[in-house]
Amino acid sequence: MVRPSSEQRGVGCNGCPDELIPRSDVFYGASGAGCHRGRRRAPARSMPSTINARVTNPVHIVALGVRCAVGFSAEAAAAAIRAGISRISEHPTLRDGRGDELPCARDPRIDPAARAPERMILFAGHALREVANKITSAALPAQATVLLALPELRPGFAADQAISVQRTLASLALANLDVRSVELVGEGHAGALLALQMAAQRVSIGREEICIVAGVDTYLDVDTVAWLEAALRVAREGVRNGFAPGEAAAMLVVMNEAACRRRRLGSLALVRGVACARELRNARSAERLMGEGFDRGGDWRDAVPSFSSRAD
Repeated sequence: MVRPSSEQRGVGCNGCPDELIPRSDVFYGASGAGCHRGRRRAPARSMPSTINARVTNPVHIVALGVRCAVGFSAEAAAAAIRAGISRISEHPTLRDGRGDELPCARDPRIDPAARAPERMILFAGHALREVANKITSAALPAQATVLLALPELRPGFAADQAISVQRTLASLALANLDVRSVELVGEGHAGALLALQMAAQRVSIGREEICIVAGVDTYLDVDTVAWLEAALRVAREGVRNGFAPGEAAAMLVVMNEAACRRRRLGSLALVRGVACARELRNARSAERLMGEGFDRGGDWRDAVPSFSSRAD
């Protein structure tokens, strides 16, 4: 399980409450989110370390799996998002800080009283079955490693619960997919990008033929909602930067070219390289968060010459 050191924890942005600063300290150059709200970027001073991985052999993304409030498959979710569909509604039991029904994006098929670990297991299991069905058949079973990104530890989600999610996902019985292992990789919003970097590198050098990159999160836990409320992060009148808590899981399958041909799978995207950078300062430091990770622009451009995709 990869976790930041104590010196690296507490990475956030200027103006973020200390208790909401994510522990995940890996930020990614190509997608451009300067902090966990994706808003600010400051000139660099000292340069942080970077993790660059040029992909020397073709690596393809061949399948997606999603479960979220607006769709129970990748295709359904994409269509709903393109159509501007929103399922933000009042939670039947959770309340905001004023005692009103909590506005949230909730999966209607999951018991609203279920706690965060149980919800994450249901979401991740659904997305894993979706990608397994897309890349395997009775005639062509597969083995794969799952690289799983979970939220940073917080009220409502503790370290033992993260391990429980990992072990339960690893024990799922899938008809034609043998999951060799489920590895916990990173934490927080950038964790899945670190997982993609690791998957692309493993597949490129031949260590793995197939890797599944997975991310899952839910804010719909009574303790997590109370934590968000205490920091004025839940959307309601009088809260400027609040949001409607939601939940989702997404997975993508990374595969080498030989496996694509053997399974007759089309490529959704060709990954040529991935770069991650670590922010060494945080919002509680004397200089505040400076965004040095993004100012290593030359580094990630060297590692990522191009990224092409095709959606059929």
